[in-house]
Amino acid sequence: MYRVEYTAQAKAARDELPFLAKRALDALVLRMRMDPTSVGRSTGGDMRNRIAEFGNYGLVFYFDDMQGLITIRDIVWGK
Repeated sequence: MYRVEYTAQAKAARDELPFLAKRALDALVLRMRMDPTSVGRSTGGDMRNRIAEFGNYGLVFYFDDMQGLITIRDIVWGK
């Protein structure tokens, strides 16, 4: 199972999410920890750079197989 870290920017965005969005994010992160390639889609030509959606929100993340680490870089939302 992968470990998950948030950048300062992503952590600040997470802290501002409404309750239900946080729950949806937590469910998505649980799936990511099991297999990050099963969530979202790759971006930028590198399968380790990925974007995924949860409700009206999305996140940008990177995973490193060697370290067993997922870094959530940013959380964004549509209006």
